[in-house]
Amino acid sequence: MTASLDYRSLFAALPSAHVVLEPRPPYRILDVNDAYAHASLRPREALVGHGLFEAFPDRPDEPEGAGSARLRQSFELAVATRGPHALPAQRYDIPSPGGGFKTRWWRATTIPVLDAAGTVTHLLHCSEDVTALMTAQAGRAAAEESEARLRALFEQAAAGILVVDLAGRFVTVNDRFCTLVGRSREELLGLSSLDVTHPDDVAASLDVYRRIAAGGGSVSLEKRYLRPDGTAVWASLSASPARGPDGRIVHVVGVVHEVTELHRTAAALRERESKYRSLFESIDEGFCVVQMIFDD
Repeated sequence: MTASLDYRSLFAALPSAHVVLEPRPPYRILDVNDAYAHASLRPREALVGHGLFEAFPDRPDEPEGAGSARLRQSFELAVATRGPHALPAQRYDIPSPGGGFKTRWWRATTIPVLDAAGTVTHLLHCSEDVTALMTAQAGRAAAEESEARLRALFEQAAAGILVVDLAGRFVTVNDRFCTLVGRSREELLGLSSLDVTHPDDVAASLDVYRRIAAGGGSVSLEKRYLRPDGTAVWASLSASPARGPDGRIVHVVGVVHEVTELHRTAAALRERESKYRSLFESIDEGFCVVQMIFDD
């Protein structure tokens, strides 16, 4: 003989949150299982007999009761079609025992219970708390948005920006740096920064990486980069360490400003000064500069 099933015990033991409702407004709560009581932060006795939207009102600051409006519509559709209706994840905050509301996101399905004549006698509403999932997704979305903003700043910066590992190999560069050294990003990512450095400045560049790798702070240097056609480009490089999650230095970040024109101007001034000095020294007559002081 097959033992009869204790359906009340089975309902109470279901691991997902279930509530049995009357199929019409105010959708009075007839029963809840233990998982539902736990998820709603309310004991069974505080829920049974109350209308669902009386027990779980909208937040006062909720625009036009958006949460309850979607849930009411789901109930109405389940009754009208006499078939299950599922809601995607939606926010519906619940009252907190200590006052106020707790943020909650739910995925829910409403199932109509039919009698032999096909009349809807009850609604079985199943809810899944997906707050942790939605919070994680929101966190990832915020991180992706932040990364996109930083990427845009990186790409649109007026200065050249480069990231190299501790051996000097390029990890990433922005468009301005590519223009400065006359090479594509794809080409640079296969090279070391020393490969595009003027031979006379390689030793000084190596010293920068060694000092930073040894735990030094930011280092500044004026150096020359070489373009593929052999043209030397003077640049002011400010390099700083970038640390990993464990605090170890893993990369060097450099900000590069081209100063070729400044060097040309300085060289022209030095040349002009040298010419005037030569002219001064070549004058045959005696020549002096005196300062005259007048009494008041």
